[in-house]
Amino acid sequence: IFLTLLFVFAITGLTPFIFDQIIARHYLTSLQQNRISPQIEKLSIHYPEYKKDVTILEPVVGFMDGPKLRDAGPYLNPRVSWGSTVKNENSSKVEKFILPEEARIAFKKTETPFLKLDPRPFSKVQTQWLHKLQDFDHWDIDKNSPVDLHPRFSYSTPVPEFDLAFTKVHLLKAQTKSDTQYLESIRDVIHYGELSLTTETLVGGMIFVATLSQADAALAKRPHLRKQMGPWTAVIKERERLKRVYWAVNQYARPSLQTPTRVWKQTYSEQLPALGLCASVREATGVDWAAWSAMTDIMPKAYKEYRQVISKNAQGCRFTWIKEKTPAWVKLPEEPNSIYSSGSYDYLLMAEDDSMESSIVSIVRPLAKIVEWMPQTRRLISTVIASIAVPNYTNLYDKKLLAEKVASGQEKE
Repeated sequence: IFLTLLFVFAITGLTPFIFDQIIARHYLTSLQQNRISPQIEKLSIHYPEYKKDVTILEPVVGFMDGPKLRDAGPYLNPRVSWGSTVKNENSSKVEKFILPEEARIAFKKTETPFLKLDPRPFSKVQTQWLHKLQDFDHWDIDKNSPVDLHPRFSYSTPVPEFDLAFTKVHLLKAQTKSDTQYLESIRDVIHYGELSLTTETLVGGMIFVATLSQADAALAKRPHLRKQMGPWTAVIKERERLKRVYWAVNQYARPSLQTPTRVWKQTYSEQLPALGLCASVREATGVDWAAWSAMTDIMPKAYKEYRQVISKNAQGCRFTWIKEKTPAWVKLPEEPNSIYSSGSYDYLLMAEDDSMESSIVSIVRPLAKIVEWMPQTRRLISTVIASIAVPNYTNLYDKKLLAEKVASGQEKE
């Protein structure tokens, strides 16, 4: 409907005044009522729970902090899969980690818990490399990887596939081993998740949580070993809380139309974004790049303050992709070009990358063209782009609240 109205406007020559009064005002009001305001309300509702989660987790995961000096990237990046269409010149001289097809089929054909599967189809799967990862303490995916061949902030920029089938096989093959070897295999799997977390990506955080679930399933088979897991026992227990926080920080810790300045500034003033902050900034830069000009046009003060806050709070993040790949938002001028001036469109340039298949980009491309044809649509389209660039990162708190209401009888399933 929106694009149809714009087309009608183009062919009938309606004045910018009529456009602003009829189309833009109606659409922006609807957008505010149906998408932006409800999300802002949810942020306020969930903030106490988010704060509680972070407060509980910080002492639990504190032992994971420390200097990161031994990068797994040179070893892992050439060997793991980056997707079938991604060219990885660095992998030509090494043996890649590939799951045999019969093993992958065995996983797909059943809903049986992986630790109850017949281990025979997986006998040829090599997983010793998971133990070798104990030699490393972080994983930089931006060096010695296919990312070297791709522009940053493009939705076609690859990330590792983080194949969890290998960790499942590693634990499955450990079922016949001694308790000492069994514990070693569990620690290998958790460490793979820990390294994934250090990639400074949102998906890496989710992989970390997934490996904690796998470790919990393995320990359930030999419960007497739980007491030997040390501080990891508490981390495993709090994995759902970790998952909520790693998602929510992406909304609470950066400005957007759905996150008012007062909310994200409060988050930093209470020092809450430490968990998942590096991934949050990376996610903000990648997702918001499509709407960067729109966001800075609508919220210039908020984004200027965000740059200042990040430069102070994110000093522990590597940010290889900012420092070495492409000048990023932290290096942009204080007042970047507006989205319609001089034919300069940050997101239009991005949208011209034919290799992209993102649904966001498929929307951005025609919208960017419309601004080029009709500059008076700038305000409306800026808001549309800015609103679609941020997913609902608090959805896990939505589900938690609903589950609590169902359990208390306040709401039916």
